[in-house]
Amino acid sequence: MAPTRAQLLATAHRFLEGYNTWTIKAILSIRSPNCIHHVPPKSFSGSASYNNTEFAAFLKNVIPLFHNMRSEAVGGEEGKSFIVDVDRWKVVMHLRGYADSDIGPYENEYIFMLRMTESGDLVEEIVEFLDSGYAEAFFGKLQSRNENMAKD
Repeated sequence: MAPTRAQLLATAHRFLEGYNTWTIKAILSIRSPNCIHHVPPKSFSGSASYNNTEFAAFLKNVIPLFHNMRSEAVGGEEGKSFIVDVDRWKVVMHLRGYADSDIGPYENEYIFMLRMTESGDLVEEIVEFLDSGYAEAFFGKLQSRNENMAKD
């Protein structure tokens, strides 16, 4: 049976809670075994796509860089920041992410497009867009800091 709007929104909220917990286990817990995570555009990431194992390896390197990671709906109102397509089992979320890092605060904007399983309780596919200009500048500063620390 196809998922309801309420089921799709509940799964989207569990997806968001996984990121706010900020552990590999929590982030992957809402994904189906065959979930694929895409990160376009090609100009930013080479249009990377990750299965769960690959995404866990990516997270292993990223999670230690950020402390107190939290994401929330832009505008603070789910109705304005979430779009639900019941027929296609999809939820689109407009989020802002915040964290602390060794080089200062991190704040980025995200669009997550989630396609759920037929039961609606797991995420089958993720398309994640983020402010790539901000991300590239931030990670450039982080890399420079790490290179300078390695020289000392």
